[in-house]
Amino acid sequence: RITALYRPDGDGPFRTIIRERQERYARLPIPQIFLPGERALTISRHEGTDAVYELDLKTMEIGRKIFGDPQYDIDGISANLTGDALERISITRDRPEAVWKDPRMADIQLVLDETFGRGVATIVSTDRPRQNILFYVGHPDQRGAFYMFNTESGSTRFVGWVNSTLKDARMNPVRTIRYKARDGKEIPAVLTLPRLRPARNLPLIVLPHGGPWARDAEGWDFWAQPLAELGYAVIQPNYRGSSGFGKAWEAMSDGNWGTAMQDDLDDSITALAQHGIADPKRVCIMGWSYGGYAAARAAQRN
Repeated sequence: RITALYRPDGDGPFRTIIRERQERYARLPIPQIFLPGERALTISRHEGTDAVYELDLKTMEIGRKIFGDPQYDIDGISANLTGDALERISITRDRPEAVWKDPRMADIQLVLDETFGRGVATIVSTDRPRQNILFYVGHPDQRGAFYMFNTESGSTRFVGWVNSTLKDARMNPVRTIRYKARDGKEIPAVLTLPRLRPARNLPLIVLPHGGPWARDAEGWDFWAQPLAELGYAVIQPNYRGSSGFGKAWEAMSDGNWGTAMQDDLDDSITALAQHGIADPKRVCIMGWSYGGYAAARAAQRN
């Protein structure tokens, strides 16, 4: 049960604006960023996925949608320096993205995209005047480095490698695939293939994430990369129940642990075998948290 107290200034009495129990896969309209005029921004999934909406703090009515994606939840929002406007929206589709609502920061991101390629440079932090911009450059198959960009001089300087051994080496390629489960559901998954072998008839490791209310996305994975370096294909399915794909997908975890969720993992093997990528006779499964449960269930069931 969540109770939220609110007052429009620092002196008046508090008013209870929320007092109710939150459902497992829902969100209560808790203010995230306070706007002028007793308005706020909140994150709600009443239309299926987590999206940003205006909120009237007098009536607690959810108003205009500011940003949302019908297929993906947003990860979160950030305020501007003064805390009274939206600056950035974070969302993960196939990989993490930043949607800048502040025009100046959007221009800076555009400069980085034009220099390094779209989706390669990520702004990590800034000083308060937004003059020195710390950003990360890396691909899903590359550990990458941090750099500092000065908006006044236009200069960029190297800060440091994330991994001083790998530096900017491109390792094992990573991409998102989608395959059909046996009941027709489409399962998004992250596939990492060994760079030193042709993608034909490979031994396969199924690597389910924990949670199950979590997800995998394109990015450097410190388990998938060394396994692929040894010659294995690695598949990380976002089986039903995974986070990030809306309320209905998360809710499919209810009653499906070790059954339909397990089918989603098994069906990744079938899909990769049909494409000639994986050898279905040379497969193992490993994981931790819910992924560890799924691995144990696979040993028992299969």
